[in-house]
Amino acid sequence: MLVHIGRKRHPFERLIRQARGRAEPLLSPMVQPIGLADYDAALGLPHPGAKLAMLDEELAAIALYSNTLDALR
Repeated sequence: MLVHIGRKRHPFERLIRQARGRAEPLLSPMVQPIGLADYDAALGLPHPGAKLAMLDEELAAIALYSNTLDALR
């Protein structure tokens, strides 16, 4: 692993769970370039304000491990 996520909030994982069981399956957001708001819209869900906040929180908590740069070199 190259990075540590200090606060895992799993916003995309929550959306994937909501997409299961739909009559028309959607591609996972992990295999296509789609944002949370667009994926929520595809599921017919309201604007994902809370999920976007969770994503921002998760992204802010990402830190490189101390040996990451050496490993990449």
